[in-house]
Amino acid sequence: MFYKIYYLVDHPYLGARLWTFNTPGPISYSAAATTAGVFVGSEEHLYALAPADGSLLWEFTSNETITTAPSATSAVVYFGAGDNLLAVRTSDGTAAWADSVVADGDISAAPVVSQDGSRLYFGR
Repeated sequence: MFYKIYYLVDHPYLGARLWTFNTPGPISYSAAATTAGVFVGSEEHLYALAPADGSLLWEFTSNETITTAPSATSAVVYFGAGDNLLAVRTSDGTAAWADSVVADGDISAAPVVSQDGSRLYFGR
């Protein structure tokens, strides 16, 4: 079974499907989108998709199941995976950093980046 993410065009009366992307596992959280890409997690995988056509830009595999929706700036996408908060570069999908910030449970609330990009907030 495949699970899908859809991109619909904004229209006042209807949405037209422009592209879909299949993932082998369920998509449990909302996607994040910037000009750099559309970012969606499925099980241990974070996918970066091209906004124009939904093609795969890169895939990042975490050591644990992704437990939050991603939050992205033009340079970095942040997400929780188990008790780890991860930062992945939007340009190539490489890890910028990872921190086990919560020792007594999974991160369960999506990280939020401040408008000026200087602060990152998250919860568990």
